[in-house]
Amino acid sequence: MRRKNGFIDKLRLIYDDYTNHVVTNQRFMMNERQKWNEITKEKFAFMDHNDRRWTFTQVLQVGEFLYDVLLKHAKIRVPLLTEKNTASNKSDNSIVHIVYRHSGIVSEKQVKVHPTVLHFFSHIPEATLDFSCTELPCLVPPLPWLSSTMGGYLLTQTEFVRSPIGATQQDARIRTLPTEKIGGLFDSINVLNSCSWKINGQVLDLLMDIFRRGGDRRLSVPVSLENANLTEPLPIEKGLSTDELKRREIAIAQMRKIKAEIFSLWCYELYRLSIANHFRNEIFWFPHNLDFRGRVYPIPPHFNHLGSDIARGIILFAEGKPLGPNGLRQLKIHLVNLTDLKKKASVNDRAKYADEIMDDILDSADRPIEGRQWWKQSEEPWQTLACCMEIARAIRSPDHTKYVSHFPVHQDGSCNVLQHYAAMGLDDIGAASVNLKPNDLPQDVYSVVVDQVEQERKQDAANGLPIAKILGGFIKRKVIKQTIMTTNYGVTLFGARQQISRQLRDIDEFPREHISEASTYLAQKTFISLRELFRETRKIQDWFTDCARLISRVREAAVEWNTPLSLPVVQPYYQEVRMRHKGKDIYDNYSSFA
Repeated sequence: MRRKNGFIDKLRLIYDDYTNHVVTNQRFMMNERQKWNEITKEKFAFMDHNDRRWTFTQVLQVGEFLYDVLLKHAKIRVPLLTEKNTASNKSDNSIVHIVYRHSGIVSEKQVKVHPTVLHFFSHIPEATLDFSCTELPCLVPPLPWLSSTMGGYLLTQTEFVRSPIGATQQDARIRTLPTEKIGGLFDSINVLNSCSWKINGQVLDLLMDIFRRGGDRRLSVPVSLENANLTEPLPIEKGLSTDELKRREIAIAQMRKIKAEIFSLWCYELYRLSIANHFRNEIFWFPHNLDFRGRVYPIPPHFNHLGSDIARGIILFAEGKPLGPNGLRQLKIHLVNLTDLKKKASVNDRAKYADEIMDDILDSADRPIEGRQWWKQSEEPWQTLACCMEIARAIRSPDHTKYVSHFPVHQDGSCNVLQHYAAMGLDDIGAASVNLKPNDLPQDVYSVVVDQVEQERKQDAANGLPIAKILGGFIKRKVIKQTIMTTNYGVTLFGARQQISRQLRDIDEFPREHISEASTYLAQKTFISLRELFRETRKIQDWFTDCARLISRVREAAVEWNTPLSLPVVQPYYQEVRMRHKGKDIYDNYSSFA
């Protein structure tokens, strides 16, 4: 379609001049959107970018038709590829079947592939990984966002706002806004789109070596199933008592879940490292878009600069700059920040501490595996190692002020959500804990909450509570940090338990049989501590909750607001109603095997 309407020809006409504008840093004279529009006018290459999109109903109908074809007409001959495959024993079977499986007390309908198909694919040699172009970085600067229907990838249509399926109100409102009103929003995302990146090959090589050797949980490198050292549960046998049978069924189900999680994490890391290795000698860009709240994210899901410690440890700015007189000091402070060793120390003390441990820093840079391995003690080990290597290169350069660094130094907020709430509520105590009030020493809200929870635990342990005694020495900042952050986004007690449970499971010394009880205990204590520490914040959150309840239940409408950059936000929270479409019965291909 885009070739027929001349879109690609016009794109070629404009894109060379635009790319030159981006890569030569002329964008500081004129922003990306303005430059694109200027080139368009100069070359009379006006582009119609309002491609017609399928509606949700159309997508559903096409998917239903293809689903029906797959169930009814996709066949496989059994037995497959055997010498005895004669006319007398040939049998055509459906490739997929509908099966029903119990999940707790609920029976779930699932699509199951025929065992012969699974057996066939299990004998196919492992192939290269294939990714959609929308799952990868760009090797050229992305298109600037000119409207909600044009921007991002060059040829593949990119959504400006990520919305759940069927949520169309926000997109409709954005399309009605004139560009003059929402142009600032496009320009802010275009700045991120125009930032170029490259791979830190030295760190990537070490990371890939550890991954290939089976992974390392302590370094957050997922282990393979072969190296997980799992103890298989006892099998189900005849003659077991009802209680023993139930215990074994639960143990088998838990083991199946653990294996699925391990394999999922391993696959995700395989994707990320494979993509990073593919782009190791390239300069690349990340197209960005928004979620419905207005938060900006890179579009490629598997590898980007907003990922975990591993992702951030293997990525650098493609465009370097001299460190100048203060750059090396900033690198040292950044390094100490990554370790979480001096959270309550002043910035000057952090820089001094880096000088005190310079031998460990240089040893980590020179001998990350054979040396003292100081970098492994950090909360963010891979970013710490990358920073050690950068500091070593800067120090050993003839003049560190002229050393051209590509290293990203993060400037992070102190639990930014709580900062906003404390400011809105004029919460004096809360503001002090998130660095909104002047102080000689930086404050760490996570450590404050950890200290409060630990005091509660000690008191409960003194009163004889068993789980409080078991948790002695295990209440660390990392264990409840995620829960503290997500509490401000409305995380439930169940969600908090899951978060804390994952952190406790990563601690080898913690007894596995007490994880469930311990995570419940810590989640409750964390909620209580936050409510006491941020009383005004909780009042504001409760007020927002009451407003949302009235709007949704009384007015039967979605909660809406406009951001300062004029982005209309419509919360896509609806109660789903399951409906069966009239017409073809696509479930008549039922099979009872499981």
